[in-house]
Amino acid sequence: MKRHLLFVWGVLVAFASIFVSCDNNDLPESPICEIVVESEGNGTVAITNNTGLAVTILKGNSLEVVATPDEGYEFVGWFVGDDATPVSTEAAYTFVVSRSVVLVAKFTYPFVASGSVGGHEYVDLGLPSGLKWAMCNVGATEIYDKGVHYAWGETEEKTNFTRWENYRLCNGTDDYMTRYNGHDDKKTLDMGDDVAHSKWGGDWRMPTKAEMQELCDNCTFESVKVNGMLGLKVKGPNGRCLFLPAASYKGSTGNVLLGWMCYWSSTVSPDDYAYACSLDMFIGSPGQSYSPNVKTAMRRLGYSIRPVAE
Repeated sequence: MKRHLLFVWGVLVAFASIFVSCDNNDLPESPICEIVVESEGNGTVAITNNTGLAVTILKGNSLEVVATPDEGYEFVGWFVGDDATPVSTEAAYTFVVSRSVVLVAKFTYPFVASGSVGGHEYVDLGLPSGLKWAMCNVGATEIYDKGVHYAWGETEEKTNFTRWENYRLCNGTDDYMTRYNGHDDKKTLDMGDDVAHSKWGGDWRMPTKAEMQELCDNCTFESVKVNGMLGLKVKGPNGRCLFLPAASYKGSTGNVLLGWMCYWSSTVSPDDYAYACSLDMFIGSPGQSYSPNVKTAMRRLGYSIRPVAE
């Protein structure tokens, strides 16, 4: 009789153990995970080799997710939930699946003004000088507008940049400049000949050669498109950005020559007074990095103007 009672007691203990184990959710964890991707901002997301934005996958397998910003925007990173730190800043992110998770790709618009001076917006790039760079070219209303082309030292619009006879600061040829010629001791444009100051007034003016070189030395340059316009995204030491459209120039043919980014400084060339210092370079397809430097160009050419202010 005692043996029978002991057997029954053992069976009851075994069942109780199973019940407690189930109640404590000690069942093996499922090896199947679900990965969902979402976007926040202007851009799209995808899971490689999948048509949807969610996939079930075995734990331990690798998976790639891809974020693509819209034109003019940039990718910030992949985030999980409300985490402030991204799990990756790579647009194409490959990882080993360890759990079910929702990955959010965040995008941002990099060209945001820091303030305005005299009704014109500027960006503070964090340059050593503290110089403020305008968001737009002279004659433009949006950052992607080309604006107006001007010969160096001229303040009025014109269409003919083909001959020296059409340039007001020379004697009809390139052999003698009537001002900024080495004899008048003028190395930088007077405010009356500075089209940025003439058109915008106040503290606005054209940048000097040294200020253009400061931009080149302290910023990164990447070719991008904004609203269909190719140009350079200039990112300063503080992470703020401005856009320089490749507005090209007007030269010997009289037409805008495509593919070039050309901007005048206010400084005359010390080597040949028929030339002035400029930032000009050819821009290729989006996604390329550049390291520009200040060069020189013939003063009669039609270049873009990007104002600065103290």
